[in-house]
Amino acid sequence: MMKQQLSILTLVALFCAVTYAGEKENSAPTIEEEKALKKSSGKAKNKQLIDVSEGRPVVRLWPIEQVGGEANRLKHDTSKDGKVRYKNVKDPHLVVFPVESSKPAPAVVCCPGGGYKWLTFKPELIKWLNDCGVTVFMLKYTVPDDREAALRDVQRAMRLVRQSAKQWNIDPEQLGVLGTSAGGHLVLRLSQHYNQRAYPEIDEADKLSCEPAFVITGSAAYLWDRKTKKVAGEFPMRGKIAPTFMVCALDDKSHGLGSVVYEKALRAAGGTTEIIVSETGGHGLAKVDWFPVCEKWLKAQGIKINNVK
Repeated sequence: MMKQQLSILTLVALFCAVTYAGEKENSAPTIEEEKALKKSSGKAKNKQLIDVSEGRPVVRLWPIEQVGGEANRLKHDTSKDGKVRYKNVKDPHLVVFPVESSKPAPAVVCCPGGGYKWLTFKPELIKWLNDCGVTVFMLKYTVPDDREAALRDVQRAMRLVRQSAKQWNIDPEQLGVLGTSAGGHLVLRLSQHYNQRAYPEIDEADKLSCEPAFVITGSAAYLWDRKTKKVAGEFPMRGKIAPTFMVCALDDKSHGLGSVVYEKALRAAGGTTEIIVSETGGHGLAKVDWFPVCEKWLKAQGIKINNVK
């Protein structure tokens, strides 16, 4: 599936890439943090809303001058209108949820949904992946309304994670992506355009591949043309495409059928796919128990997940 002397630009970029802005440097969540993750799942009206990114290590994506200077360092708005949402992301970055492992662990760059307007993370996804022995890098990508910037962000994120694989004790060959809603659209774009550089090379990280080893989507959005009933033109279905697992619900009137159309087109092009199509569950996939099926699928792809729960 995937020391030479550094230039001044490279040193600046690397200095800017990894930072801790009040984040704790411990490599594993505390008991209190695990409780916070559990509290943040479920219906908001019954649960305390927790910003799961607080107190976590951060990996910035871009040199500071590229995001508007120090005034924008880690800049975004956070709201709690029913769910914790991140808006107006000025300085895209990864938030790290590592696992303890005696050997390099699989990893996932997790891209949230929000219609490219804002970002809404699902703590239950992070907990599930951590319980499977998978380190999670939550991506706060550029919003609002800039899909090309988001694609640049996810490409850069994959390269930086691979570059820092030893630091985070992960296997760079077992680095996949997961996306929900608009995040699903984003990771599927990555899976088909990883070999088309979306931005000029900055440093040594950009010599690495951004190809995902596997792709997981939940209620992926914007995948098809409603008039022609065909997959959207952003997805040419050519070349090597990572094994792809999708889940959707048919009562998700806006986006449910898009996953069905996409999976059919990818399978016809020779791709490795699996899809769960639920009659009910809506866009949020309520009560759709797809985690166990996805775990089996990951193992079948050779991903060395190791349940630690």
